[in-house]
Amino acid sequence: QQQSRRQDVVMDVCSMSLKDMKGELAALGGSCEGCCERAEIEARLCEVRQGCHSRQDRSDDTAAPPPGMEHFMASMTSSFNTMGDSFGVMMKKVSDKFDSLDDKLDDLETKRGQLRQTLSTEPTTALGRLNQMKAAAGANVFDEGLEQAKDMKKAEKEKIHKELAAQQSAAGR
Repeated sequence: QQQSRRQDVVMDVCSMSLKDMKGELAALGGSCEGCCERAEIEARLCEVRQGCHSRQDRSDDTAAPPPGMEHFMASMTSSFNTMGDSFGVMMKKVSDKFDSLDDKLDDLETKRGQLRQTLSTEPTTALGRLNQMKAAAGANVFDEGLEQAKDMKKAEKEKIHKELAAQQSAAGR
């Protein structure tokens, strides 16, 4: 009967929201300090409900989790590992994309320097001067486009960093 009661406690805790678990822990005099993951808070609440001392008051920090929690904790650990792997792959792709954009922008900077050097030479004919004027106008458009591309890259990079920070913050709750 005691085993059945423990399983009921574990199942009840697993169905609670994180906010409710933290609230009940506080109401029962427990603390979720030192708990980083939901499974740890669930285990802590089960301990407090069953009249156990908090993990901080225990000299034996290797105590087994309440019955039924081993499978749940293993499942959660596997899920978090999978999410971490996926996050790592996504970050690698984003990093590679920005590296590619940086390389392209560097190439454009090199071409802009070559164009400026070409424009700095004095033409010897009227037609040469006309062509130089057209090239100068094109260079100005090129410069504007290059600056826009840099600004867009910077804005996109900031947007991605904000999204990643928000995801990490949400995952840490």
